[in-house]
Amino acid sequence: MLETGPIERFEKVGNYASYCRAVSTQWISNGKSKGKGNKKNGNKYLCWAFSEAAEFARRYDNKARAVASSLLMGDPLFFLAKIPSY
Repeated sequence: MLETGPIERFEKVGNYASYCRAVSTQWISNGKSKGKGNKKNGNKYLCWAFSEAAEFARRYDNKARAVASSLLMGDPLFFLAKIPSY
């Protein structure tokens, strides 16, 4: 994607996820909120594109729909049981 630029500039996957605004900016330690990061850091267009792609997948793909419904029902580990281990 042209919005990302050279992917090598991101040392870790988490750095790219943060750049795409796909992770929370809240800092938590021992279950207590320790502050908030800058919500406007990153690329707003990548954030929009990934959220649209996720919604499209939820709408038209049965596996993505199952994952989304399990997350909405409060069982985030439901779909992990279906992933084969290698």
